Amino acid sequence: MRARYYDPYLNQFIQPDTIVLDPRTPADWNKYTYTRDNPINYVDPSGRITVTEATAADGLVSQLFIDTNVLIVKDRGYHYYGVPRGGVGGCMWQKGDWASYNELVSVRDAVNEMVHFMGNSDKFENAMNNYPVHLIRHQKLGNDAGFTPILPGIFGDFILFDNFSKSTVVHELAHVWDARHGHSLSEGMMYATGSYKSNCSIYVNQHNCSVTYDIHSSSENGPSQYAYDSNNQLEDWAESFMVSVYPSMPKVAVGPIRKQFVIDAVNHVPDAAFWR
Repeated sequence: MRARYYDPYLNQFIQPDTIVLDPRTPADWNKYTYTRDNPINYVDPSGRITVTEATAADGLVSQLFIDTNVLIVKDRGYHYYGVPRGGVGGCMWQKGDWASYNELVSVRDAVNEMVHFMGNSDKFENAMNNYPVHLIRHQKLGNDAGFTPILPGIFGDFILFDNFSKSTVVHELAHVWDARHGHSLSEGMMYATGSYKSNCSIYVNQHNCSVTYDIHSSSENGPSQYAYDSNNQLEDWAESFMVSVYPSMPKVAVGPIRKQFVIDAVNHVPDAAFWR
């Protein structure tokens, strides 16, 4: 209501829509139209996702949770509220951060491609310690594509921002896997590749030594420029796993030590369900 004004002389809105709903759909690049010039079949009360897409999104989210235990936190579409009267419940539009149905499709495809890489959904769920993985979408401008809190499960296991891709989803899932196993994967890769340096000091005739992660000390090249720039063992693991799932990505490569470590980590995960 009053979000955009329509000019009957021009036969179009005179303010542009706030987003390009789906860059892969040519009609969405015209930001002065409404529901892709098809108001007979579509309505778009949020400006971000059509009612038809919202229904399909509910089915996608439900099936993804059933298949992989990945739970996308719903913040788009219709939801019921209030106490039903005369057997009919109230219904209202819930505006959320998901920009389009195709974003949900990208998440589903990324999860399924990770499952395929690991072998089956049982291995995937076992890697996640058989607890649901919560995913939150948050509108944010900037360079970040995803974020995994230090303590997964407190604010959602990971959050996706505006410029996320399928590789972002797999990268963040690798973080969740690592965190739920006490960061043993990232630490193990650090020692396997020699990506560390020892710091020792002598105090009162006692030697005190500690290990500091340093990707530049690695016996092979890191998996990506991002891993080099971050110089963090958590990112080294997540990038190495992500590139293993998507080996055809340009300008990135996993060396033989990291590649074998990822394969061993996957093989170490039980391939049968503990329960259903």
